Amino acid sequence: MPKNVVDEYLDGMGGVPKLIDELPIFIGVTDRWLRFVQVWGRLADELVPPGARTPDRGPDLFTVVGSRDPGHPAIAPVLAALSGTAATYQLPWAGRRLLCHVRPVNDAGHVVGTNLVVVDVTELHTEQRRYHETRELLASLVESMPTMVVVHDEFARISYANPSFLSTVHKSAEQVLGLPLADLLPQQRTKEPYPLGSPGGYDRRFIAQRFPVPKNGEPGATGIGSVLLDVTEAVQARTAAIEAEERYRAVTDSVRAAVATVDLDACIQQVNPAFTHLLGRTQAQARGKPITLILDPAGVRDALPLWQDLIAGRRRRYDITLLARKADGRSFPADLTVTLVRAADGLPQSAVGILTPVTMAAQRVGGTGDRVQLTEGEGDVLVGLASGNTVPHLAKRLHLTKRGVDYRIQCIRRKLRNDETVPATIGALVARAYAVGLLRPDCWPPQLAE
Repeated sequence: MPKNVVDEYLDGMGGVPKLIDELPIFIGVTDRWLRFVQVWGRLADELVPPGARTPDRGPDLFTVVGSRDPGHPAIAPVLAALSGTAATYQLPWAGRRLLCHVRPVNDAGHVVGTNLVVVDVTELHTEQRRYHETRELLASLVESMPTMVVVHDEFARISYANPSFLSTVHKSAEQVLGLPLADLLPQQRTKEPYPLGSPGGYDRRFIAQRFPVPKNGEPGATGIGSVLLDVTEAVQARTAAIEAEERYRAVTDSVRAAVATVDLDACIQQVNPAFTHLLGRTQAQARGKPITLILDPAGVRDALPLWQDLIAGRRRRYDITLLARKADGRSFPADLTVTLVRAADGLPQSAVGILTPVTMAAQRVGGTGDRVQLTEGEGDVLVGLASGNTVPHLAKRLHLTKRGVDYRIQCIRRKLRNDETVPATIGALVARAYAVGLLRPDCWPPQLAE
């Protein structure tokens, strides 16, 4: 390339080369023999080392690339530029990704060299690859996940449904694409679970979570996606929990002993009417308060090691005699039985405390100081009665006669009598059994305490 042509080319760029030297790019001008006449940019020293340059010119492209193969991906586009063809291409280089643009340099209609611009797009390329990999992973996840996913356009016509959705509604992709969503989900709601009908009948419950679906390269949502969460087991568990809580409350409300449910921080969560009657604190007054509120400080000190073992899972229950304290400050001796309640995963969840005044505790064992002992047959009958079974049903299930069941009930009544009364009804008998600790208060169906 004639010197005056290069000078004219560089003069035309003004002060731009000085600015370019500060940028993370490479710009080079070559002559027709592909020798670098001038280079700029922060990448210049890396691609065309200063030691390889002379005052007149730098090394040729073949030396920089380390090959004289005209088909080399770094050489072929530049050779094509000498024929008048500009090109833009990406090139791997030393573990990086370079975006290159080459165009011919003309003088009086003749190509006298090339102009090469190189930008390091490694990070951009990495992000693009990561984006595409993420999209592929997401698509694979949506296709394989058991949760139903459906996407529809602004006219509520289905544009995508994953295999889980298709198998649930018993249709193929061809059958649902373009269908109004309301044809398949007429009761779609986002707050309460709703049943999803299908030709074969589908007795499960779902909640729809909606999200906007953007169009690639364009702002604004172009559709709505719905993730249908199957909450059937959660609904069933919630219903079972409500029923169990109602049964628990029905039992504790009928017993004469004070019963309180406490969390693992020993704070009261729920109390029964006998608790209010005995200690003078209502549910509203007791809820959230520490259980130590109703215990004498000395009793708290004695019970603390036992409580710590209980919530750590090292014991299932403990019994202790201590002084309880009424709302008016009066104290009275009482037996406290605390039983651990575990969650479904087996971890400690809460505890149930039964507080019985010592006077009642002495009566419950006939004044002998010994706990009530039941035979195996009497225990089976008591558990059956607490579960709501009738005498004929118990006789059939336990392979006894009705008279045999009645005999065992009378034996239990005698053992649970106190100086004042004998439990006259089955309900009173079960209540007395819970009060004296024969039945566990923390489970359903009923079980004998250990």
